[in-house]
Amino acid sequence: MIFSKITSAKVIRDNIADAPKSGGVYKHFINKEGLKYLSGVDPTEQETADDGSTVYLLYIGLAKDIQYRLKWHLGIVNVSHSCIVHGTLSTLRLSYMSNHENINCLSEQEKLNEFLNKYVYMSYYETPDFKSIESSLISSHDLPLNIKDNKHSFVQTNKARRKEMKAAYKQLTSTSNGTKTVG
Repeated sequence: MIFSKITSAKVIRDNIADAPKSGGVYKHFINKEGLKYLSGVDPTEQETADDGSTVYLLYIGLAKDIQYRLKWHLGIVNVSHSCIVHGTLSTLRLSYMSNHENINCLSEQEKLNEFLNKYVYMSYYETPDFKSIESSLISSHDLPLNIKDNKHSFVQTNKARRKEMKAAYKQLTSTSNGTKTVG
């Protein structure tokens, strides 16, 4: 299986219309500089990006529509307050934010977008068999940010941090001057 070139999130964001609308599997990577911001995230697998950067594999996911899934993870869609409250915020965005040293609230979506543009890379593989391929790839790679079917030692820490981040956001948005707000 041959994945697309490992390309920066910024380049993918700027050319999102070129991403396929078919199903497939995708990978998220981070460069060494960006890894410094993710507390305790310690990837072990590295590759070389299209621009020559050394990048570290963080996450593998599946998509019925690769273009839409990339939009979701890049914060082009589903980042509103309603999406956060109702659980339709990208789970990968939640993991990035929950483990980022300088992001303290789920409302800091623009800060995450800047981080992604500077340090994150992606590649994808088009296939109708995305479910079984994703499962196989997760079991054969060391992935600190995947949750489902992942045995990486960081999974429990990631789950706990994600839970704390969601609870803090819920608390922050549910009270305003001591009174309940409708969200």
